[in-house]
Amino acid sequence: MELAEHWFTLLEQHGVELAANMDQPLNLYVIAETSLKFELDYLAEVYAPLALFPEENMQDETPHLYPIKKNDADELLHELLGASIGEQGLCFIWSVEQPENLLVHLQNYTKAKDENQMLYWLRFWDVRVLPSFQKGLTEDEQQHFYQNIKAIAVEDYRNAKQIKLYKAPENTLSGKTGQNRGPMPMGRQLKATLMQGFQRYIQYQLANQLYMDYAKESLNSAQTESWVIQQSQQLLDWQVTNSEVHVNLIKTAWLENIDMQRIREQANIDHAQTTGLFSYSQQRLETALEQRQQGGIT
Repeated sequence: MELAEHWFTLLEQHGVELAANMDQPLNLYVIAETSLKFELDYLAEVYAPLALFPEENMQDETPHLYPIKKNDADELLHELLGASIGEQGLCFIWSVEQPENLLVHLQNYTKAKDENQMLYWLRFWDVRVLPSFQKGLTEDEQQHFYQNIKAIAVEDYRNAKQIKLYKAPENTLSGKTGQNRGPMPMGRQLKATLMQGFQRYIQYQLANQLYMDYAKESLNSAQTESWVIQQSQQLLDWQVTNSEVHVNLIKTAWLENIDMQRIREQANIDHAQTTGLFSYSQQRLETALEQRQQGGIT
């Protein structure tokens, strides 16, 4: 609960600062991954929040939008923080908009369609996605996204005590919201930025796991992450984009104390083509783990 108290204070401070010199009441909303923990399932039943995914087949997967009302702010916000901070499941929005209109506005960004008309679910509120989403938006797209939104924030996945706060740009559009415009167009810039951001998250998580479970005296945590990024970049240069293959082969390289180039040289191309690169990466990792357990790798 210490972390929840820290966040409660942090959110109160940001709310006061953001509301300064405003002539309209500023409301706090929380997007929560309801399926993350039992506590969130329970809160969803008690407070009847709004589902971001209206499709019937997505009811078990949908995050929910919680309006934090003054009369239950302490209790509800504390419950949400206690259930999810440190679990990367909350997104905070300060807006002058009413709940139903804000919901429809946000739903315009839960799906995106690229130049090839490929449709994607876009979890823009996710701590792994929001920083890249903000970076990839054009100036015009930012104006539309922040319509009647003062700021949006998520937990920093590198440090659960810190918040990543994104404020609305100056001269942001205001006026009527609550209109469904359909899937958001995803340009090449946004698509590339989102991919890069997600890769960096995977690289960070993998580096953190390797450092915690298989630490090497010669490398600190920052150096471990740098090494993981280098290995991942080699795989990307070879047109390998599957994140699970990246994880399997990078773990293998770490356990075997070799570079990714060596793994590529050792790989039996015919075998990899026969079994598929994913299966090959799994087999290679299983062998490396077995050898380590038997003391064959130091």
